Amino acid sequence: MPLRAVKAPDVRFARPGRWGGTWVMEHLVQPFIRAAAGSGVRVKTLIRPAGGHNSRTWSGMYPDALGWLSTQLSPPAASR
Repeated sequence: MPLRAVKAPDVRFARPGRWGGTWVMEHLVQPFIRAAAGSGVRVKTLIRPAGGHNSRTWSGMYPDALGWLSTQLSPPAASR
């Protein structure tokens, strides 16, 4: 089976509140962004200024995350 060229993926980081603080940005997110530079991968971040790892915080991130996702997907093909 021959290899096909595929579009470079988009990557999104979502992180609630201060979990990990600046350490997460400095040691995980920023290095990933630098490594992706020039590769065609687009990196987006969504970081809430407050909250924690709980359902209320994540639920508050859904509108932003789903809004972004809706701009990245093609509409479904019409069924026959």
